[in-house]
Amino acid sequence: MNSLSKELQDSFTELLADIKKAVLYNPRWWLTALKMIRRQRQAIQQRKMHLEVHGMHIPPMLIVSVTNRCNLTCKGCYNQKFHASTSQEMSDDRLIAIFQEAEVLGISYVILVGGEPLSRPGLLNILSQFSKIDFILFTNGTLINAETVQIFRKQRHIIPVISNEGGTHHTDNRRGAGISDAATLAAKALIKNGLIFGSSITVSRDNFSEVMTGAPIDKLIKTGCSLFFLIEYVPVTEGSESLCLTESECAALRNRLLYFRNRYRSMFVGFPGDEERFGGCLAAGRGFLHINASGGVEACPFAPVSDISIENATLAQALQSPLMTTIRQNHAELEESVGGCALWQKREWLSALAHQVQFKTNANQS
Repeated sequence: MNSLSKELQDSFTELLADIKKAVLYNPRWWLTALKMIRRQRQAIQQRKMHLEVHGMHIPPMLIVSVTNRCNLTCKGCYNQKFHASTSQEMSDDRLIAIFQEAEVLGISYVILVGGEPLSRPGLLNILSQFSKIDFILFTNGTLINAETVQIFRKQRHIIPVISNEGGTHHTDNRRGAGISDAATLAAKALIKNGLIFGSSITVSRDNFSEVMTGAPIDKLIKTGCSLFFLIEYVPVTEGSESLCLTESECAALRNRLLYFRNRYRSMFVGFPGDEERFGGCLAAGRGFLHINASGGVEACPFAPVSDISIENATLAQALQSPLMTTIRQNHAELEESVGGCALWQKREWLSALAHQVQFKTNANQS
């Protein structure tokens, strides 16, 4: 684990260099980027301290599903598949407690997903209390308005990332008619106010050829986008396996990512492709942990199995839960394959593992 921690720390040093490159030619972003780099360097030192003093590996990222609610019904949405919209969401106090502990532990980035995060009332006001954390807020863009833009202007540590499928046709086909135009309007409002924002593109067999041309990237960069997530499609709904990229397409996409990084003055993150340099899957606290909207602690958003809730445990305890620890100890089981996410491909193994952990826990308690 010490070796992994060093690799992750080195990688985040590289990430800071990528941030510098992305904003070098945009003077109005310099102050925002400088503060971000300073925050990340401080967080790296905090994680090193926890490792050296307490022997605890702290992942640099935390993924939090802040709500199950969403104003769209996108095809193949993992949240609609895994989490019932009627389940009770964590309270504001619980969410605040999570972010407070994340600050202390030195977690660099908190990635906010849903549902649609902006459909949770008061979320941006909560995030404004934690200026030491960089929040990456994934949104469909339709709820970005004048009020939210003004909050983003004041709270530069909150970075919106607008999800889409590349071009207009594919975006509207999956997300609904007019959604691509709405997302474009949101992006224009953000750039007009001098804000850093990103784009998340889910890459499937449908839009693979279009993404590979670079045309959607060109269009988004001209709009003002400076951060890109290219996420390989995961077939969470039955009958959608044909949308998964083939092994050769995955390899081609990862090579294309290198090309994009060299060509554009922007940041590019590939998932799960970028996990390869860390020895594969980073879930279960190796590189990140997921907390669902009800407080259940999961290895990954695509692995809805939990043995502990953040409602009655600290974040540090969640990282050391029997299930998360066992997944990390059995990391050799997780090899990337068709469908991108290793844990999704190994979901039967994961379910069996969870039963074993629960059996041992019950036996120890009896």
